[in-house]
Amino acid sequence: TRHGLDPRFGDSYLGDFRGASDRTYEALGDAPKAAVASCGDCHGVHTVQSFAGLSDDERAARAAAMCQDCHREANDDFATAWGSHTPPSQQHRPIVWIVGLVYKLMIPLMIVGLIAHILMDLWRTPGRDREEGLS
Repeated sequence: TRHGLDPRFGDSYLGDFRGASDRTYEALGDAPKAAVASCGDCHGVHTVQSFAGLSDDERAARAAAMCQDCHREANDDFATAWGSHTPPSQQHRPIVWIVGLVYKLMIPLMIVGLIAHILMDLWRTPGRDREEGLS
């Protein structure tokens, strides 16, 4: 891979708010009203730097310093709000993983339930109309 980076890193950027904003502005051929952070803003442009090997405190301080370029009030806690390039799992950001799993289960169930409700109502309506003398 290019620069020895995991290709999922690019996917994680494109999947988060900043990457989605960047793609939207590019598709519209429009310029953003404010700068949108890209990979180079956090990792450098010509000297790509990894956060690997840093302690949690060092990583948070370094990320906060990068965030402060646009978010003046950013502190170490602000920087840790982003989930990094690691996708949510049972071990890494389990609450986000559980919410995603619930959505993946509930959305299809809700759609199937809605369709079933509509079909049952359509099936029941002609008989109900005849009983009430509306047909």
